[in-house]
Amino acid sequence: MRLRRVLLLLRRRLFAACAAATLLSPMVAALPPAITASAIISPTPNLTIVSTGAWTDVGRSPDLHLVGEVRNDDGTRAAGSIQVDCRLVDASETTTYRERTVSTDAAILLPSEKSPFEAVFQAPVPAYDHPKCAVSSVSTTQQPDHDFSFQNLAVNLDSSGNQVLSGKINNLQTIAVAGATIYLTLYSNGTDVPRQTIGQDELVLNPDGSKLPSGLTDFSITHYAPPDWNGGQAYALIAEAVAPVVTLSPSSVSLTQVKTRSIDGPPVTLTNSGTADLQVGTLTLGGSHPGDWDEADTCANQTILPLGSCSISVTFTPSDTGDRSAALSIADDANHNPHSLPLNGTGTNPAVSFSPSPYAFGPQVVGTTGPAQTLTVSNPGIGDLHVDTATLSGTNADDFAIATDGCSGATVGQGLSCSITGNFSPTALGARSASITLADDALTSPQSVSLTGTGVTSSVAFDSSTRQYSFGNDQLGTASAPLTVKVTNDGGSTLHVSSACLSNTAEFSYSIVN
Repeated sequence: MRLRRVLLLLRRRLFAACAAATLLSPMVAALPPAITASAIISPTPNLTIVSTGAWTDVGRSPDLHLVGEVRNDDGTRAAGSIQVDCRLVDASETTTYRERTVSTDAAILLPSEKSPFEAVFQAPVPAYDHPKCAVSSVSTTQQPDHDFSFQNLAVNLDSSGNQVLSGKINNLQTIAVAGATIYLTLYSNGTDVPRQTIGQDELVLNPDGSKLPSGLTDFSITHYAPPDWNGGQAYALIAEAVAPVVTLSPSSVSLTQVKTRSIDGPPVTLTNSGTADLQVGTLTLGGSHPGDWDEADTCANQTILPLGSCSISVTFTPSDTGDRSAALSIADDANHNPHSLPLNGTGTNPAVSFSPSPYAFGPQVVGTTGPAQTLTVSNPGIGDLHVDTATLSGTNADDFAIATDGCSGATVGQGLSCSITGNFSPTALGARSASITLADDALTSPQSVSLTGTGVTSSVAFDSSTRQYSFGNDQLGTASAPLTVKVTNDGGSTLHVSSACLSNTAEFSYSIVN
C-alpha cells in the first residue's frame, strides 16, 4: 500500500494526538484475510499487539507487507524503544522462513495509546503457514509530544477516483513544534472487535524543516494503490513530534523560618523530560516578596539535552512575619513557557515565657530531696517554637535536678507550652541557686530562668528531756487521765509532722492537737 503525502499550510514541531473515525463509502476491492490477534504473542507485559493484517504488492516486486497495531497496556509507565519482531513460520512454529524486526511508528506510547507498525518481507516470499510477532520495549520517563487533536475529518474521492483523507490537525501546544508526523492506521471495517489492521502510512508535516504552529492546520492524504481501503470505512490517527518538556522536582518549595534568619531550601532539579533540546534563558525572582529569597542555578542560558538536567537552589530570609511567598520564573522554549517555581515562605517570631519565674523551691532540709515542682515553658510569639535543649547550670547546679524534660527536642506551637519538672536537694545550709537555659530558634535564644532554694536543718524536741512519760497506776479496764506530750521544732525550717505511731495500740491511744 502506498499513500501520497500532501501538505497544506503547515509549520512544525513535536507533539502527538490520537483520533479514530468510521467513514462510509463504497467498498472498492477485497483485501487479503486479516491475521487474527490470537496468532500474535506478546512477551512484553506492558505492551499488546492488538491487531494485524497482511497484503502483497502487485507488480514486479510482490513484497509481503505485515501490518499491525501495538497498544500500551501498562497503565502507569510510558513505553519507549518499542520493537516488533515478526517471523514467517511453519504450522508447528519450529521453522522460521523470514524474520524482520521493526519499530512502531510512534517512538513513545503513553498508557492506552496505540501505534501502527509495518514489517516488509521483500520478494520472493517463501511459503509459510502464518506469521508470529512479539513486541518488546523499555520503560521511559520521557514525555512524548502527542498534544494534538483532529477536526473535520472526511474521506472523499478525487477526480481520478482516489480516496483522500482530509481534515485539520490542531497543535494544542503554546509553541510551534518540529518534526510533526501523522501516523495513519487503516482497518478492514469499523465493526470487528478487535478491529483488523490492513495498512498503515504516515504524513510528515512541514518536511522543509519549518515548525508546525499552534492551532489548526489543513492536511490531506491521498490513497492510491491496493489493497483498497475498504471505502475508507475505519481508520485511526496519531500524531507525534519532538519537543522539550520542563519537569521540576520538587515542583514547589515551602519554607518556614524565623524572621531575619536564613534557611536553605531543598535542591530543585530541572529536567528536560521531552524529546528535543531545551533552551533555558534567564531565571528571575518575582511575586509578592522576591526580596526575601535568593537563588543560584546551573540552568540559565544553557541547552539541556533530552533527559538532561540542571539544578536550582534557593535561600529564604523572611524580613517579617506571615506570608513571604515569591516565585522563580524560568524562561525557556518549552510548552507553557515561562515556567514558574512557586516559593512558599512563612516568617515567624516565636518567643519564650517561663512560669514560675524565678523557679523557687523554698526551704529544704540539707541532705533530703523535696517534692518535684513544675516549670511551664510557653510560646506567646508568632509561629512554632523549636526547642533544642534545656540544660542546668549555675553556682549550685548539683543541688538541683531536672526530673522530667518535656521541652528538649519539642516543637511548641503558637500559644502552647511544654513543661519541665525539677527537684531540690541542698547539700549545704543557706541560699542555693542555679539556672535552666533553653536553646531554641527564637530571636532571644538562649533564655534562662533562675532556680532558688534554701538549705536548712530540722530538729524535734520533747518537753521531757528524758523522753519518758508515766501514767502511774490505773485500775484494770479503766481509762487513765490524758497525758500531754509537747513536741517542739528547734530547727531552722518548718517541721512537717506526717504521723505518729504506738508500739502497743491495745493499751495506749493518742491524738494530735495543734
